[in-house]
Amino acid sequence: MIRPHCRSFAGAVLVLSLTVGAGTAQPPRPENPYAPDGPSSNPYGQEVRPRQELAPAEVLSGEALNELLREVIARQAKGEKGPNVPLDAARVQRLNLTGGQGRDPSLLRDGGRLTWPPALQAAAYDRPRREAEQRFRQAVDAARGDRAADRETLARLREASETLQAALAADVDNLTPSQYIEARRYLNRLDSACRLLQDADARDYFSGKWAARGDTVAALVDHMKRQGLRFAPAAPGDEDAYRALYAALRAYEAGLAPPPGRR
Repeated sequence: MIRPHCRSFAGAVLVLSLTVGAGTAQPPRPENPYAPDGPSSNPYGQEVRPRQELAPAEVLSGEALNELLREVIARQAKGEKGPNVPLDAARVQRLNLTGGQGRDPSLLRDGGRLTWPPALQAAAYDRPRREAEQRFRQAVDAARGDRAADRETLARLREASETLQAALAADVDNLTPSQYIEARRYLNRLDSACRLLQDADARDYFSGKWAARGDTVAALVDHMKRQGLRFAPAAPGDEDAYRALYAALRAYEAGLAPPPGRR
């Protein structure tokens, strides 16, 4: 059903179209599906939102980078080529990539050593925290040795992670909002790493398959496409690498164009 104000709008459009039709016929205006600040479709079935709608947190979570990655891959599949956009090697190494399950592997970087935020270092968390540290190191050592961790280790690790989450929820009134958010984010990363360690994918991380590679945007995109990788959230301290890559991806996307003769 058309609402009253929609009828008025529809009537205005009809009058305008009749007025234009009375004069010289106007050629149809071509649509540009790749307008830089407009939505466009891609073969993955997900809409790419106008860039101005993206919050900074979406860059650091990897969501905005993954949207751009999908868009770039879709346009490359249509034969479009992009400009040479170089990447800083040190920043590329700090990108956090993940495989098909989308687990966050950032806590695996230090060989199983967990660095807890201040709120989780309180005495109330001592027992589950120490259990998590011990079991996490054991599971990481197994994955680094290209073998699966034993069931007891993984079960104890999951139990310690769940205990820490419950303790944090019970402690919320004793923490500042920033302390609680920092602790919650860390435990979310721990939970994601625990799930990853249960999968064979953890061995792909330690084998280097998930490492970011490429000295240009095109090379990085090609590597990620071939390996089936996507961006995981930025680890603390790596925010500048994510912001720099977002700017580089935007520059590459803006420069994509069909090859000569297909314009």
